[in-house]
Amino acid sequence: MATITIAHNPSLTSEQLKGIFESKFGRKYEICTPLGIGTGFVIKQSDWTGVGIWLKQDRDRTVLKYHGLVPTGIARIILLLFTGPFGFLFLAAVTWKPLRAEIVEFVETSPELMGESARPELAAAGLSPRPRTDLAWLGFVALLAVPALAILIILKIGDHSRLFEDVPYPPEAKKTTSVPPPSYSARVSSAVESADGKAFRIEFENGPRLDCVRIPPGRIVMHNDSSGNESDNVKAGTYEIVIAKAFYMGIYEVTQEQYKAVMETNPSRFKGMKHPVEGVSVSDITVFCDRLSRQIGRTVRLPTEAEWEYACRAGTSTLFNTGESLDVSKANCGGSYINGTTRHGGGRDMTVPVGTFMPNDYGLYDMHGNVAEYCSDGKATHATEGGRSGRKGERKTITEPPIVRGGSWNDRAMDCRSSYRGFPYRVESCGFRVVIPLTE
Repeated sequence: MATITIAHNPSLTSEQLKGIFESKFGRKYEICTPLGIGTGFVIKQSDWTGVGIWLKQDRDRTVLKYHGLVPTGIARIILLLFTGPFGFLFLAAVTWKPLRAEIVEFVETSPELMGESARPELAAAGLSPRPRTDLAWLGFVALLAVPALAILIILKIGDHSRLFEDVPYPPEAKKTTSVPPPSYSARVSSAVESADGKAFRIEFENGPRLDCVRIPPGRIVMHNDSSGNESDNVKAGTYEIVIAKAFYMGIYEVTQEQYKAVMETNPSRFKGMKHPVEGVSVSDITVFCDRLSRQIGRTVRLPTEAEWEYACRAGTSTLFNTGESLDVSKANCGGSYINGTTRHGGGRDMTVPVGTFMPNDYGLYDMHGNVAEYCSDGKATHATEGGRSGRKGERKTITEPPIVRGGSWNDRAMDCRSSYRGFPYRVESCGFRVVIPLTE
């Protein structure tokens, strides 16, 4: 079985690698042991129990390599019943299309893990060496053809093409990701500021538009509320931040209509062109912003946490920009009793069209609930140079988890308050809105 180098980093743990996958692809992953197949560990999506990615270190523990795909959960039991222990080896030799894209993107977009010593090896072998065919497999596969076909139908696996195509490494390397190539179905027809400089509008040729409002400069005390709540996924101290420059922020969360106009795809679970897009990763959002930036000739990006909380509060110092309590009549949250300390029901259990509820004093809709919104900061970066100054705070490494703000349709109201910081734990709960800095 062919292997491919994942990382030249002996100190990289399985938990750190799990964090990298979650950060890159916006999904939850689990670590399990490859029972019946060998040493190392398996990383798999939490919501898919059929197959996982088998990784292990070489003998001197300096290189982490991909060794194939292995069955997990119920798939493992089915294989034992139909084919015995050899079924593990057979399924490990079969490729599943959803995981193929993740492995390719992971290897291609993680140069910081590869190290300079890995580059000559990859350049010589190519990113994706074609697996060698062992003739012994032919007879084995023939014996397993009938039960294997039944298993594949049950698991609805489908595409059995190879994991890596025989293509050279940069600059000609092909890249299989969840992001389509940059051939847009819709182009920007106009991108203009209002005469008074208080608004910015992007219009697409096929109809949708993206409206932004000017957020004035000012000061904010981050995480300043009286909740005493200890449920935050990510703790941060209280400190003052100066927002030195005004900026434009989308008045709505990016909708499925807007996302599809730029990306030609709609990954959302809850379909509706006026609903916020969800099911997107940080990588997807980065491509969206880059494409839109090139079309309008202005920077489009995620807000920093400082910008987000400042815009959300809109001059308030209460738990929510609506006051000290929040319920399903004021936002699309999971429902609650007083102050939202209990998930009580009454929620809609899905997203709703943007702008369903009243805006805050800056004219921003759905800052509480609907979808939790990605920020450009990570867990640690927020409290350092990017966060405290109000400047753009990028995550330092891909191992640093992204932060979401504002809570979602699935969160109790207390987890939708202005100061709450969380990790993206459900893909269909997370979306984003954009910021466009003012030109000098």
